[in-house]
Amino acid sequence: MLISYQMLISCYSIQKQTSKASEIAKLLLKRKFDEKSPKDGAMAYKILGKEKFDAKDYKPAIEFFDKAIKLVPDDAQNYLFVAYAYQLLNEKDNACKFYKLVLKYDPKNTDAPKNMKAIGCGWRNENEIEVSNTKSDNIKKPKKNTKKTTSNKGR
Repeated sequence: MLISYQMLISCYSIQKQTSKASEIAKLLLKRKFDEKSPKDGAMAYKILGKEKFDAKDYKPAIEFFDKAIKLVPDDAQNYLFVAYAYQLLNEKDNACKFYKLVLKYDPKNTDAPKNMKAIGCGWRNENEIEVSNTKSDNIKKPKKNTKKTTSNKGR
């Protein structure tokens, strides 16, 4: 039965029928598939978040994407939608934090650096950040290189 839900959601999404995809996603969550299969639950929350995002209802969109992130923390697309939403809400600090998370999970993403530059996040490259798997307020400063070099001099 789960495969049927997945196929319906995918078909409706491809056809850009977000409201129908959202109906199926809600049904999937109502039947607690998010508890049985985190990946499928995350997909359902992503669909619901996308529906809210497309409706320019950014705060609820962020909440749905956060639920998806909790279930599957390495999906960069969820972080990207959250970053976009924060950017559109003029919450620069939150947007910057989530763009950095996008780059942690998808270092080749081209949208995040462009948007970071546009809003003045100060990003240069992915080696400058170290982030945790949790929400944006846990971003840490980069660790200094602690490798010690030894010399063979006098040996």
